[in-house]
Amino acid sequence: MKIAQHREKLKSIQEQVLHQEEIIKSVSNVISFNKDVSKIISECKKRAVNDSFKILIMGKFSAGKSTMINALLGEPILPSSPVPTTAIITVIRYSEEKKAVVHPIPGKWKGVEGKYKGGDSQFEVPASELRDFLKIDHRNKNVFGEGVVYKEGDVIYSPFDKMEIYWPLEILKDGVEIIDSPGLDDPTAHDKITKDYISNADAIIYCMSSIAAYTEKDAEEIKKIRLQGYKCPMYGITYYDFIRSNGQEAEEELKEYIDLNLSALSELSTDKYKKLLGTDGIFYLSSLEALHAKNPYDREKHVDSGYAEFEQYLENFLIKCAGGEKVDILVSMFKNNIGDCMKSINHYLSTADAPLEEFEAKYRAATGTIKNAEIQADLFVRELNLEINAIPDKIHPLAELFVKDLVAEFPVWRDSFETSVKTEVLHLKRTATAISEEFNAYLQSKIDSYTREWIDTKLITALNTEMIGISQKMNKRGNDLDEAIRNVKIAMDFHKDATDAGIGGNTSKIASFVYGLFTGDWITAGLGMALGGGAMLRGMGYQFIAGLALGVIALFTPVGLPAMLLATIAAAIAAGVRNVGLMQKNICNKIVSSYTENYSDASNVKISIDKIMGIVENLLESLKEEGKKAAFADIEQIKAEAERIIENKQKRTEDIYKDKEAAGKALQKLDQIKSELDLIAASK
Repeated sequence: MKIAQHREKLKSIQEQVLHQEEIIKSVSNVISFNKDVSKIISECKKRAVNDSFKILIMGKFSAGKSTMINALLGEPILPSSPVPTTAIITVIRYSEEKKAVVHPIPGKWKGVEGKYKGGDSQFEVPASELRDFLKIDHRNKNVFGEGVVYKEGDVIYSPFDKMEIYWPLEILKDGVEIIDSPGLDDPTAHDKITKDYISNADAIIYCMSSIAAYTEKDAEEIKKIRLQGYKCPMYGITYYDFIRSNGQEAEEELKEYIDLNLSALSELSTDKYKKLLGTDGIFYLSSLEALHAKNPYDREKHVDSGYAEFEQYLENFLIKCAGGEKVDILVSMFKNNIGDCMKSINHYLSTADAPLEEFEAKYRAATGTIKNAEIQADLFVRELNLEINAIPDKIHPLAELFVKDLVAEFPVWRDSFETSVKTEVLHLKRTATAISEEFNAYLQSKIDSYTREWIDTKLITALNTEMIGISQKMNKRGNDLDEAIRNVKIAMDFHKDATDAGIGGNTSKIASFVYGLFTGDWITAGLGMALGGGAMLRGMGYQFIAGLALGVIALFTPVGLPAMLLATIAAAIAAGVRNVGLMQKNICNKIVSSYTENYSDASNVKISIDKIMGIVENLLESLKEEGKKAAFADIEQIKAEAERIIENKQKRTEDIYKDKEAAGKALQKLDQIKSELDLIAASK
């Protein structure tokens, strides 16, 4: 498979990384390398080892996720049911032996007498018993007895955190992991764990049943996926055989509805990806038909089920998009790092033959030039800090408006809420409690979605606007600093590569930093700075946004009403109302009133705004720190190289000759590695 070729690429890159590390160590006693060199080597080693592909299957319960996985695997190993089934995250990996490893939630697994010991340690189960561990029994009955499930109130939970399944499937053999997740609206599962997997997923397949495709819940969850930074989800429209059985008109109607709503919700529908992959990433699938087509294999049925095209597309996506990006980023980072190392070696070789007295004289003569560069760096940092310090005052009104607008949304969300709780006329208190819990969870979900959208469309946009303004103001100051650094290099006889990237050019550390401000897109900027030789490694930009988003979201998502208060509200309302519709209305009004009171309270509003601003200010402080590092990095490197050269020149003549010879060989080897990387990147 092509995935195996991708792993070979990463293995080749890893070998080259280790080779470069050995070369640098061999001459590090002679040559002063930039501090970023070791960081980037470490990052490259980590990325080259990560050769697995994670495919996350998401969707509401009964969307056909488990049946889809069974169809992909060719065997019905996961339970499927019209009621919520998969209670836990299930990760499927390759193994010649069929087995499963279960991970209990601490303190929850009581065991099964005479069969499985309780406790917190992971344990193996045979493949034949997988369904009993994965399926939620909503009657609190199981072939193993009550040990496999536990109850909290009226809700049944699984005592397991996750399960790992090992299966001899060819697609998994090449490092692919399939992750089955709980239904996003499953009342027995906390969907946070599903969302936590999104940032590490190489591919996300969002499932929707043909019978009820693209509901309000689907729209909400897809928006959250995209706001978390994942822009290329695939869509699996399952149970398509049911639609086909209703005739061509039903098929055309469904496809028109899906294309109208989903084509704009994934970049896979853009011309760029369609040209690369062939289709728009939306697939109409008949999972049971595909499962039957594989045992024994029936090519015609496999194609007719939609899975032949879907599986090929998935493999191409992993390689051409996820895998291709991994390799391209890794090669670019690595090549740039090698270029920095080669420049340091060239600096040494260009001055190695000059007499010590002559070089020391140049160093002394360059003192004024170095001092001027340090003054320029200090001016850059001072001006940058002043500009960044002005940002919070411009963001504060935005935070105030956010808290105010959030409160105004509560009645809107209340009016759009529809309970799925089954009414029990003889148990109105139980019904009221269930409605209270469901509406409370619904409000928290809405707050989470609203907060994410505000961060993405308002807060980050405002910050980016400020960054662009700062970059325009800082551009001249950055150019002055670059010019001062160029003059130092010329004065120090480091002028042979003064026009190279990294020495006064557009990709110098300070220019890269200004570029990062100018783009306003910190994910792209972080990548650009790493690949261009900037002081910041790739990921700093992502951390800026991710840290900001997670910090602000955390301020609002945990504020749901305590279970005791919900129970009190439910009991009070159920006791005095016999009309279920009125009871629901009163419960929702009371809960909205509690939320409104909490968010409208002056002291709480101030605390919320102060916390938002605290998160923004902390992240801006880290930006200032990175700016300072970028401003002084080249100067510190020049001084370190000069000190090392003087130290080397104090050696005996024969030692200097050996050092030069070693440096020359290191230069040749690094150049060979660059050529090898070009071949790896060019191979398809």
